[in-house]
Amino acid sequence: ITLFDPGLAEGFETALQLRLGEERFRAVVAGDLTLERGEVDQPDALVTTDHETLLALSHRRRELDEAEAAGDIEVEGDHEAVERFFGLFVLPEPALIEVG
Repeated sequence: ITLFDPGLAEGFETALQLRLGEERFRAVVAGDLTLERGEVDQPDALVTTDHETLLALSHRRRELDEAEAAGDIEVEGDHEAVERFFGLFVLPEPALIEVG
């Protein structure tokens, strides 16, 4: 959640149901991100995956289409909303370390 960039979410609203194994989370984007355990009554999309794939997509180490083709994530509903959701997280710039 700390990597969420509200500037990237401007004008974007969605409610996603995330299923990570037996765990259920609702992710609601409406100017900010609310991520908590529980269910969404009428989600824009249902996302079924595991923790590792979720992190890899959020950190942009994997692409959604590739993860789907590999069977590591299943998206039911608004695919575009899910793709945009994963684009709302920004990794910090790597620190430059001078040695010497």
